[in-house]
Amino acid sequence: MQISSIICHYAEIGIKGDNKSYFERYLKDNIKQQIRGVSPGLSIVVRMLRGRILVELSESGIERIDEIIEALKNVFGLAFFTLAVSTKQDIEEIKKVALALCQQESFDTFRVKASRSDKNFPLTSMEIDRTVGEVIFETMNKTVKLKGADLVCGIELVNRLAFIHVKRFAGRGGFPVGVSGKILLMLSGGFDSPVAAFYAMKRGATPVYLHFHSVPITDDSSIIKARQLVKALNKFQPYSKLLLCPLAPVQQAIMHNGYEKYRIILYRRFMFRIAEKISKQFKSGAIYTGESLGQVASQTIPNMAAIEIVTKIPILRPLIGFDKQEIINKAEEINTAEISILPDEDCCSLFTPKHPVTKAHIPTVELAEEGLEIDALVDEAIQGIIVEGIGR
Repeated sequence: MQISSIICHYAEIGIKGDNKSYFERYLKDNIKQQIRGVSPGLSIVVRMLRGRILVELSESGIERIDEIIEALKNVFGLAFFTLAVSTKQDIEEIKKVALALCQQESFDTFRVKASRSDKNFPLTSMEIDRTVGEVIFETMNKTVKLKGADLVCGIELVNRLAFIHVKRFAGRGGFPVGVSGKILLMLSGGFDSPVAAFYAMKRGATPVYLHFHSVPITDDSSIIKARQLVKALNKFQPYSKLLLCPLAPVQQAIMHNGYEKYRIILYRRFMFRIAEKISKQFKSGAIYTGESLGQVASQTIPNMAAIEIVTKIPILRPLIGFDKQEIINKAEEINTAEISILPDEDCCSLFTPKHPVTKAHIPTVELAEEGLEIDALVDEAIQGIIVEGIGR
């Protein structure tokens, strides 16, 4: 029995009331983009189907089903999806298809779970469960188990069709990428910021990536890593913009201005000023960082307060309560860890003080900046930004 359709289900979107159609449109379009991203040129039909999204498979789609499955696993907004065979709403046809699908699988226990969006069908959901279950039990001599069964035969009656499935895959959940607007993601080469990008996309934000580098004082290894990380993260959105911003002139000015213990604080205050200014250009509503409370000297509460005070744009830190191992575990899951672990010359390690301050005193920070031409340094950095478009 050949699969003909994929039924995509969402969860969180379903409670959005009058805004639900807006989220559904984004999800439908993202499904198309993700599938075409892994299978260029593939002809597919994706349409709404009463609280579900239906992907209709052509012959070429059936041949590339493994690629399509992997693409759908990375679509934010999906709770789960199933590989289905469609037939007319006739109980004899439904029994025939359900049995054929079950006979292709290896299992000891099973259950049938039907749902009816079409209430005109003569049997209730429980009657369908019982009728189809009897056929499988009598033909295959398998044990019915209502909880924790090896195999669940799902039957969905919707739009005058019946969709029968025995294979279900978990989705990523969350919201479709794009529904929450754009954010500026401060991307380093470490484990943290790519994981922050993952969580930003899961809540529906589209990241524009901003990477600070210290070329030519350092080599370009951090830039290479940034490109690799963006490409890896593009499995969640097909195309991204990476902004490469030179920070070396700012760092040199800070180094010559004294206040060694405050260097990292001053670096980051400039980073946030630059990020806020270019956020307007890229229509970003917030800045995302990979900061985790107490993980390094600049990420204590006093230091974060002393840094973000120079901006008015919201600063969002999705990893603030994560420990390092939790972040690494997620990085491994989303396949960015193997890139992040590669050595590079990070801009924040340049001219790093031996004993950085952990409880910044804001008046002292402001005093440390008095000899700096702040606006000129920010403008110089922005003028040096290179914008790169990165696809899969």
